[in-house]
Amino acid sequence: MARLEWDKIGEHFMELGTDHGVLYVQDPDKDPIKDDMKYHYGKGVVWNGLTSVTLSPEGAEPSDIYADNIKYATIRSAETFGATIEAYTFPDEFYECDGSVVVAKGIVLHGQKRNQFGFSYRSRVINDTNPDSDDTYKLHLIYGATASPSEQTTETINDSPDPGTFSWEIATTPIAVKGFKPVAHIEILSRNYPAAVMQKIEDILYGSETTDPRMPLPDELIEILELPEAFLATAISAPKESEIIPGSKNKRVSDVQKDIKITEEDLYNAKITGTSKKVTSFEYDNAVTMISTTTVADGNVIVIDLDAPEDATVDIIGPKDTKKISKAKSGLVVIEVEKTKKSPITVQVTVDERVYTKTYDLSGLDVEDS
Repeated sequence: MARLEWDKIGEHFMELGTDHGVLYVQDPDKDPIKDDMKYHYGKGVVWNGLTSVTLSPEGAEPSDIYADNIKYATIRSAETFGATIEAYTFPDEFYECDGSVVVAKGIVLHGQKRNQFGFSYRSRVINDTNPDSDDTYKLHLIYGATASPSEQTTETINDSPDPGTFSWEIATTPIAVKGFKPVAHIEILSRNYPAAVMQKIEDILYGSETTDPRMPLPDELIEILELPEAFLATAISAPKESEIIPGSKNKRVSDVQKDIKITEEDLYNAKITGTSKKVTSFEYDNAVTMISTTTVADGNVIVIDLDAPEDATVDIIGPKDTKKISKAKSGLVVIEVEKTKKSPITVQVTVDERVYTKTYDLSGLDVEDS
């Protein structure tokens, strides 16, 4: 037991700043019943020039109920979420959210249909011991937003010019989330989660080398936040073609493959495309983690670059003869592939005796036969 203490050093937290704005316009061609709602919002685009975002939840007003000559209960009205976005400028894609249509380059028609959109931004969280730090921040995600018409004022240029800002009041329609009431606004505080978890979320929001930026729905976000860091931090990528394959008698990656690309589908699935060249008498030794024998007499391989935390237990199951690498470590991995069946590669990460699996589909891989 301990007595409460106020104003301890390092606990004077403050929130300020607005940056990393991203707009996700709802795709009108997506059918919310037939299509994958993960892509309900279109590809994210940068929103530069944000000056402020004011959050304005409303509702939840109390209504007192009386019976038996006493106050019987208090019932609150439904709560709604709105906000005001202010900025010096906006992305072209926002025109359709602001009731405008670009009919030709430089010609904009106003007073048209207003599309729904999603929006994300960051605010910094600082404290008294580190007021200039960018390490801690909040991610804000807003769903089902529509913008109301707004005023815009431009003033004559004088000795104290003040550029005009745009301002939009937005209303929202909450979207479903399993186990909770529908939601329109989500906050994620970075200091509460490992770096790998935040990186995974930001790779979705802002895009990565293998994915376009998109707006994750609440159920997907919650799933990511509940996954172990070791699984989220384990990934494979395509090595540079100029790189030497360890233990392969100075063979380069370009000698066995061409234009290999790894595209993330979701948390548990990815696709590997490109070309696996036919190799003859390709030898490699234990300097490189491997699958199958130390020689491929007449067949095909691909080389992947495994990135795994040092304390992670990672197993890789290859497509040929179900050969397995147990407790694989970071570095280049040579994997023998099939010419016809093209079974996938699976990466398994074990955390607290539970196995998390990611599957890498090879059906789009071009396997040369000559």
